[in-house]
Amino acid sequence: MARIKRGFLLLMCFVYFIDAFSLSSLVHTLLIFIVCITFLLSITTVDKKTMVMGGILFVSGIVMNIIVNGEAVISTMGEMLQNLPLLVLMTLSPLLAIPLKNSGYIDSIQRYLKQVKDTPHKLFTGLTSVLFLITPVLSLGSVRILHEILQDNKFEPAFLARAYFVGFSTAMVWSPYFGSVALSLYYLEIPFSRYILFGLLLACLQLAVGNLIFFLFQYKQKEKQAEEKQRSEPMLALLLKIVALLAALIGTLVWIESWTQLSMLLLVSLTSVIIPMLWALITRKWKLFCSHVKTFVKNMDHSINTETVLFLSAGLFGAAVAASPFSDVIQQMFEAVSSISFLLVATFIILLVIGLAFIGVHQIITVPVLAMQITPETLGTDPISLIVVLLLAWFMAAIISPFNAITIFISNVVHRSTLTVGLRWNGLYIASMYAAGMMYVSILHYIL
Repeated sequence: MARIKRGFLLLMCFVYFIDAFSLSSLVHTLLIFIVCITFLLSITTVDKKTMVMGGILFVSGIVMNIIVNGEAVISTMGEMLQNLPLLVLMTLSPLLAIPLKNSGYIDSIQRYLKQVKDTPHKLFTGLTSVLFLITPVLSLGSVRILHEILQDNKFEPAFLARAYFVGFSTAMVWSPYFGSVALSLYYLEIPFSRYILFGLLLACLQLAVGNLIFFLFQYKQKEKQAEEKQRSEPMLALLLKIVALLAALIGTLVWIESWTQLSMLLLVSLTSVIIPMLWALITRKWKLFCSHVKTFVKNMDHSINTETVLFLSAGLFGAAVAASPFSDVIQQMFEAVSSISFLLVATFIILLVIGLAFIGVHQIITVPVLAMQITPETLGTDPISLIVVLLLAWFMAAIISPFNAITIFISNVVHRSTLTVGLRWNGLYIASMYAAGMMYVSILHYIL
């Protein structure tokens, strides 16, 4: 069963690429069929909570679309393709980690962190800065790699949890390789080239707020003088190398997007495959590349199982709601609130996403549904302002929710409960970022 599911996941990605460049209705129908089979294979192997939630969204979407909206069965099943570009991205993006993990940068990071492990403020800044740079490519793997470097040192769990969350969360608001950014841009139909500057400013704001909180309130350890005075590699030089690589990657994506007018989701998915292959070709490390690809394929059905169920079912449900009379009611409600204050709308969206995430409803479900129902024009604001609000809600919910992947992972590595690492140890960071984020949104709402 696992081998069959992996086969359908790979076939789904392959046919998606063909369909993106083809006008054939036959290819599109074949893609719908493959996606439906992949969904059914995945929903039978996920945990009970995801199975129930995905099943409810799937059945509700079908019933609403056929009975309420009067759509045909084939067009209803076609709505499952709503979030397919994002699912393909999430499936293939781990391949992009192959060049970075095997290019010596991780070893340089390891040497630096060992040198500053006795100076907490340098270590905290170093951890958050490194995560800021490598998380857009490595995703959850970035925290896993850094923890493997630090786990033998007896650091306070709260220290590690705060550093991991601050650094990791920055990628959620600007990286096109993250579902949060890709999904928001996709539904609001905004080019990544227009958003990237605002996203990077928000990420830098997160980094600054997180480090400021640590320095002012949580920096209690007495620094020790590091015995080693010589550094094998200055941190600034290392960071500049990673920045240059990341800038080249993002710059290339932005240029191709503006030149071809292709979807950023499609381009990011393609580069996730092409760049590792180019790296193997240039370095002639095909054997190592093939070994990583085999591992990737072997773990594929486990690593993307939950996302497959939730992304596809949420896309179907969201599209059904958007085409139903309920959409008008939701839009009128938001329009009435926005007539009072856009910040009131922003606060409502953030609290709604966080509240639902806290009880187990993932942002994958709530954010697409909201993005389909509300438009910037209805709220009297610019699309950039609305995207920033959605991404603020996404990253805050990811930290606070006891059911989110990053929260569960950090909880496991520091051996504390999800509520402790999320709400207790990072509650001040969330509250501070809400205040700072609202100020940022206010400025954008005023000037754009």
